[in-house]
Amino acid sequence: MKKKLNVGNKGLACVMATVLAVMAFSTPVEASTGNIDASVVADSLVIAKQVEAEGIVLLKNEENTLPLQTDRGINVFGCAAVDPYYGSSGSGSIKSDTMVGFYDALSAAGITYNESLYQTYSTWYANNGNHKEMPASDIDFAQASEYSDTAVVMIGRSGSEGDDLELSELQLTSEEHTLIETVATTFCNVIVLFNTANIMEMGFLDAYDSIKAAAMIWTPGEVGMESVGQMLAGKVNPSGKLQDTVAYQVADHPSTENFGDYQYADKKANFVEYEEGIYVGYRYFETFGKDVQYPFGYGLSYTDFVWKDIQFQKNGSTCAVTVTVENCGQMAGKDVVEVYISAPYTNAVEKSAIQLVTYVKTDLLEPGATSTYTTSFDLWDCSSYDAAVEQAYILDAGTYTVHVATDVQNSVQDFTFDLGEKMVKKNDEVSGAEIKNLFSDAFTSNMTVLSRSNPAETYPTSPVNEVCPVDISDMDAAVAPEVEENEKIPTVGAIYDETIMLQDVADDSSLEDKFLDQLTLDEMINLICNCGYKTPGVDRLGIPKTNDNDGPASVKGAGGLMYQDSGVAWPAGVSLACTWNDELAYEHGIRCGVEAKSIGTNVWYAPTANIHRNPKGGRNFEYFSEDPIVCGRMASAIVRGAQSQNLTVTVKHLVLNEQEKNRWGILTWADEQTIREIYLKPFEIAIKDGGAKGVMSAYSRLGKTWCGGNNVLLKDLLRTEWGYQDYVVSDFSVHGLYGSYMNPLQATYAQNDANLTGIYAVQFISMKKDMKQEYKNNPVAFGKAMRACVRDIIHMKMSSTAFQTTITTPDSIHIEGETGKVKGKAVKNAGFTEKATGASQGYVLCNLSKKGNLVTWTFEAPEAGIYDLTMALASTNLVGKDVALNKQVNMQVNGKDVDVSDIEILGSGMLKYNQFATYGPLQVELVEGTNRITWNVIGYSVPNVDFLELYKSAEEL
Repeated sequence: MKKKLNVGNKGLACVMATVLAVMAFSTPVEASTGNIDASVVADSLVIAKQVEAEGIVLLKNEENTLPLQTDRGINVFGCAAVDPYYGSSGSGSIKSDTMVGFYDALSAAGITYNESLYQTYSTWYANNGNHKEMPASDIDFAQASEYSDTAVVMIGRSGSEGDDLELSELQLTSEEHTLIETVATTFCNVIVLFNTANIMEMGFLDAYDSIKAAAMIWTPGEVGMESVGQMLAGKVNPSGKLQDTVAYQVADHPSTENFGDYQYADKKANFVEYEEGIYVGYRYFETFGKDVQYPFGYGLSYTDFVWKDIQFQKNGSTCAVTVTVENCGQMAGKDVVEVYISAPYTNAVEKSAIQLVTYVKTDLLEPGATSTYTTSFDLWDCSSYDAAVEQAYILDAGTYTVHVATDVQNSVQDFTFDLGEKMVKKNDEVSGAEIKNLFSDAFTSNMTVLSRSNPAETYPTSPVNEVCPVDISDMDAAVAPEVEENEKIPTVGAIYDETIMLQDVADDSSLEDKFLDQLTLDEMINLICNCGYKTPGVDRLGIPKTNDNDGPASVKGAGGLMYQDSGVAWPAGVSLACTWNDELAYEHGIRCGVEAKSIGTNVWYAPTANIHRNPKGGRNFEYFSEDPIVCGRMASAIVRGAQSQNLTVTVKHLVLNEQEKNRWGILTWADEQTIREIYLKPFEIAIKDGGAKGVMSAYSRLGKTWCGGNNVLLKDLLRTEWGYQDYVVSDFSVHGLYGSYMNPLQATYAQNDANLTGIYAVQFISMKKDMKQEYKNNPVAFGKAMRACVRDIIHMKMSSTAFQTTITTPDSIHIEGETGKVKGKAVKNAGFTEKATGASQGYVLCNLSKKGNLVTWTFEAPEAGIYDLTMALASTNLVGKDVALNKQVNMQVNGKDVDVSDIEILGSGMLKYNQFATYGPLQVELVEGTNRITWNVIGYSVPNVDFLELYKSAEEL
């Protein structure tokens, strides 16, 4: 059975005028889970609940107010509790018909609440809605105080692609102020929950003695509220740590001075200046001694941990910290060991007083349990970029302090080591290429950059009547690179006696150039330009099309903005970041890959590796952190998980895409050190450590040049210095709809391989004309550029599930329903009387729970060869358990014994009663025509079988 839910309104009811169609991309786009295998959803929901459970950050818990005593009721205040924010808008939008509400989560956790108060809120909200706060004067506080002395107040906010938050949205409204004050003066025990993806101003938490507890629950996706309820009831022990600093005021962040809407006085061009330099988040607050409410890395638990036997070892450039963690409290829980370093500062190159270098999350430790953990880092992870002298990464001579800490301000033990002389890294460790300054054009003399040595005179200021510092009349022009005088035009449209297919290239890479020679000019243009939520195929050459879609919070199916299917609605990226759990992020990536297979998505526009430059960032919900190490490691883990399922990722948005205001074509200015150390670092980690094979370029300009058409960024840095040789796609292309911006010629020369043209029906005439004219004018240069882009595109396709599907038999051999024979008789739901959740037909293929049962499946195979066999199984054990098939069945294929000992579950979880999970693959050899698979039951607790599926093995092909 497939999980079928209603499809939400996508905001595009018909073919719209061009401008309206473009605008629709930046308005909320609702997802709706449609045709996706229910067993896939069920497994993903397990991980989604864990993400939320480990991502909750307990900020305050005086007098052990939490967990709640479930035998005492609570009063719940705040309209966000009636209608929580489950996600945000734009590419990170989510929707599901199975959203778990806050009140349902309370009930499921055994927490009773004031139903009269709930009815008051529900009635008011039904008539007013739109996330307005109900006036405190409409609440019967006498009745509520008589019901209980404990109150929960939920504050809700959302974010959105295409728009940033106003300062007022990060502060309490007047209605909320009144509500908080009234609740805090009426009840003895007040708990505040922040249902938001952006860090708000929280000074009010300290203004009332009765506010004894507070927690960040973020935007929890479709089932995350279950974890919130369990956290309140003490069934989940919060282990999240802040991925951002909670400042007392948004204005305390130096980036606030330059975050917003600025246009040059003499040009119609918007711009943003990163004058705070490297001092983002805690790097600023800890370096300059500015007080904060809650520091980076902070988070409480319901239990207590003691760290012992802390050791530090340095072997060359490799450093390792080992910590023994003991749970000395009364509840099972997880802890996070954070490691920071303080480097010597000489006034020559800017350095934060402290910076994160590594971390490790513990296992779930029972009370009294002890476990030892080691986490390592490379000394170069704490290097600085010296743009003025070395044009390289440096480690200054002097004393370095390693802080083994619970958060950035609280070290448990420090270690020191000395470097006798300065070290310089002049060549990239992966590519071997020379490191040198690349981004001088992205810096302008209009700017000052915050300096640790002179903060008073370098502190950022808001631009006033600034004039454009450069000539921007040619900023969207495509400039052909120089070519050798006698260099030949790359071959186009070659015809051979026998066509070389893409499968031939997969078998023999030496055929690649001859294969590319066959492509016509029109085919190459189509492959490069017609890539809005898909990439086109070329059937005659065996190049498959791909289905591509957003987004970070929910894998979406084919159809772009009009898609019908999507996967699980996940908690926001900030929640995942607060888990500080790389393994969990990896599992999240796996689940997204499995979901994508189920709904036919081949390329996933995610994860997002931009930085929380400021709390007002409209897309902070899908970005991870203010810290590049956290961002990079989260993105890297997701990439590894997703790509393990052959889902192509596009880590986005490269680079300096930290504000949504004026995002289309905004001129972005920053110095080389800031660009490299803060904003490029997460992408570098995702590519070098995560092995990302896809990148999405940003809307922003690096200096005056659009990132998607920036040779320095995409060629000199990405492909040459970092050694990246894979796929690059633009963000949603507005070329032709927003002037000459996002010029596809410029993109092609920069080896931005594909243009995400979501409105290609409108754009293709001019784009195709321009591409052909450029080829006519510069056949060698543009021919080479197109060929390089197409090469990356076919490499992406060959590694994707789209290509894997094309190299298998046209249709899988799918066995289900009543084709199974148990002891010679066709069976339907044999011995299994309940409809199995996730069963493809609502009943099982056969029941094998009895020793001595024999089942034979007879089917036809179109051709002989090695096939990958997968199967959906559900345990007959009421408790649910893992099944070791080799101890339960003997399997034969066409009379030959087959070893089933290595078959594994695909994804995560365990085999459960009445809930199917997919196992495999197991390689079996079939003959052309009739085949038989036989299972002979030799043990007990063997599963029910829902279906068998066989695909021609890609390894054999």
